[in-house]
Amino acid sequence: TTFGYSGLVISGRNVSCQIQNTGMVSGVEVPQLYLRFPAVAGEPPLQLKGFQSMVIAKGGSATVAFELNDRSFSIWDAEAHAWAIISGAYGVLVGSSSEDIRLTGTLTV
Repeated sequence: TTFGYSGLVISGRNVSCQIQNTGMVSGVEVPQLYLRFPAVAGEPPLQLKGFQSMVIAKGGSATVAFELNDRSFSIWDAEAHAWAIISGAYGVLVGSSSEDIRLTGTLTV
């Protein structure tokens, strides 16, 4: 079956969107949330921060919600030997895989 993504909402550290089964049969979709760290962080292009397996009936839809925490925005600081939150604008990307991004937005920390 096929799925459509719409209605990305970013509210504080919460991200949600609608997933609709646009195909002819019921099926399972696994929406995934990725963050793109600010360039100053020197991190890989995308980091997986959440995913959920959802069974959606033919023609049905469901809301997927992800809650991010301090660790979601942290990298290991080798000098301080501790996790450090990186301030700045983060890209928020939701899709069925890292190569099939359907929705994008920005979150500032």
